[in-house]
Amino acid sequence: MKPVIEERFEYKGFPCVVMFQPIGFRTGYVGLPKTNEYYGKDYDVIPIECHCGLTYARCDLFGQDDKDTYWIGFDCGHVCDSHDIEKVMEYYGECHTDRIREMFSYLEYEVVRSFDYVKAECKNIVDQLEGGAE
Repeated sequence: MKPVIEERFEYKGFPCVVMFQPIGFRTGYVGLPKTNEYYGKDYDVIPIECHCGLTYARCDLFGQDDKDTYWIGFDCGHVCDSHDIEKVMEYYGECHTDRIREMFSYLEYEVVRSFDYVKAECKNIVDQLEGGAE
């Protein structure tokens, strides 16, 4: 199963993408141009504060064909996060939803990170890259 691209948008000139992963949580990404000082750097050396920290830094991103773009991102699949079972059902159907429930039934997660939450975190990353919010 493939991720669902919930939205691609531009914020302050940076491409941003919110995806829903088949395992039941969202991920958020911001594209960096070659001129950005963090282009090509490992995510663990980029000084960005976002939901549980950056977990992604690569030149390719599912469903995106941008040239000369380096994608950094984060995921909402941590111990403090819950799986969005309603969206799993909507995007992938009942059979997959039952598998996700079974796989994670022993875990007690706290909060489903919504689309709006992930989109706001993408904007937060851009604001940090630009040196602060407007």
